[in-house]
Amino acid sequence: MYKSNKGMFFTANLSYMILGYAFIGVSILMQMMKVDIHVHLLVGQFLIIFLPPFLIMKGKNQNIKRKFRLNKISIKTGVYAIVITLLALPVAYTLNFTMIYILAKLNLYTLKQLPLNDISTNIYGLIAFIALTPAICEEILFRGFIFSSFSEKLSPKKAIVLSGIMFGIFHFEIQNLMLPIILGIVFAWMVYVSDSIFTSMIGHFVFNSIGVILMATSSNIESAENISDSIAFIKSSGSIYVLVGLVISVVFLAILSVVMKKFKRHFNPIKSGYPIVINEEKMDITKVEKDRIFVVYNGEEKKIKNESLEGMSYDIENETKEFSNWNIIFIASVIILFVFMGFL
Repeated sequence: MYKSNKGMFFTANLSYMILGYAFIGVSILMQMMKVDIHVHLLVGQFLIIFLPPFLIMKGKNQNIKRKFRLNKISIKTGVYAIVITLLALPVAYTLNFTMIYILAKLNLYTLKQLPLNDISTNIYGLIAFIALTPAICEEILFRGFIFSSFSEKLSPKKAIVLSGIMFGIFHFEIQNLMLPIILGIVFAWMVYVSDSIFTSMIGHFVFNSIGVILMATSSNIESAENISDSIAFIKSSGSIYVLVGLVISVVFLAILSVVMKKFKRHFNPIKSGYPIVINEEKMDITKVEKDRIFVVYNGEEKKIKNESLEGMSYDIENETKEFSNWNIIFIASVIILFVFMGFL
């Protein structure tokens, strides 16, 4: 039975605010109680990020598989997800380092490291806790719940960009803001095009794994002297690295554009989550496959082949509505929390 999506846009914004404050509050509490880092990570990821979207969808009588886009993908699509992520990384890292350079010049940058030694002593344990777990949990919240809910009220471009920005803010670290924002936008785009959250999970896992390997194999710089030297180096030579990074980014952007276009050709240009008007009859698109779409008409789900659509008069309605004051307040409150936490 098809269920209405009414109110999910508002619910997603309200949930984002509540979960943001809950995530920070629980994290501070567990740090004060000196809770084991493994428990800390599992509680934050599974109880605060992963579980609530399922409970909310259940309470709203939503189709979880459809809502979260839990659709199978081919091996080829998975490979594309990996390649697109790798090509986007130089751009994301360059913009992120530019942010770090600006903060360092303003004396607002502090070098932070994850307590990897407290989490695990082997690379497999690190990948499981820091790479795989967030790749699943965070994608369910941001691409499965928030992006899908935004897609019901905003155009695809606005939903992709806004959910990416909110993903970056939710990391509550101002000096590494640009990296998750850029990748969040890329992940949302992959989910939109492929109609499957598994593409973003793969990309997220690849990115996290690279980060874990780099941190695990890098030298320890936790001493005050080494941290001071690193910040001084960023201040003095950071501009050169920014310029080199921008040049490299242009090259990778050109390659990324070609790959993304090829990736897009493999999927149906009609996307789920939007109304379609066929022969002056308005219907909701519930599912999209490469050669057909599924719509709800008079309370029943029906399938229509693409070749049949070619002989019909149809139009896709992408409704774009402005935020209500409440939506702005919810997001702004998390931004305030982000700024506060970013300078702690």
